[in-house]
Amino acid sequence: PELGDALDLAGGADPVDAFFRTALLILALIAAGFTVGSALRLRGEETAGRAEALLATALSRTRWMLGGLLVTVVGSVLVLGAGGLGAGLAHGIATGDAGQVLRLVLVALAYLPAALVLGGLATLLTGWAPRLTLVCWAVLTGCVVVGWMGGLLDLPAAVADLSPYS
Repeated sequence: PELGDALDLAGGADPVDAFFRTALLILALIAAGFTVGSALRLRGEETAGRAEALLATALSRTRWMLGGLLVTVVGSVLVLGAGGLGAGLAHGIATGDAGQVLRLVLVALAYLPAALVLGGLATLLTGWAPRLTLVCWAVLTGCVVVGWMGGLLDLPAAVADLSPYS
C-alpha cells in the first residue's frame, strides 16, 4: 500500500505510467538543482571577484547576466531532454514501442517551466537580495518534499499547490 501511495496508484492508474511519472518528477527535481546552481553561478562569480575583470571591459552587466542565463536555460533543456530520452529509450527497448521515446522526452520537458521558475527566483534574489540566495535551495527542498513525498505525508492541497511542480 505504501508503494501505491508513493506512486499515486489511486483510481486504477497504470503502474508503468505511475512509475515513469514519479521517475520523471525526480529527474525534474534534480534538473532544477542544476537550474538553481547555474543561476546562482553569477553570484558566485561576483563574490569570488572573477566578475570584476569581465565587467571592467566593455561587457555590460546586463549582457554578462543574460549570457549566464542563456547557459542556465539551455542547460536545463538539455538535462531534462537527456533524462527523458534515457527513460524513453529504456521503456521503448523494454516494450518494443519506439513511440515511447518522444512521449517521455516531451513529458520530461513539460517540467521545464517549473525549473525555470526556480531559476528565475535565483536570478531575482541575486539581483535584489544577494544575501538571501540560499532561499532558493530551501524552496527547491520544499519542492522535493512536496513532489516526492507529498502523497505519503498526506499534505493538504493548498500546501502541495505552492510547488511549481504540482
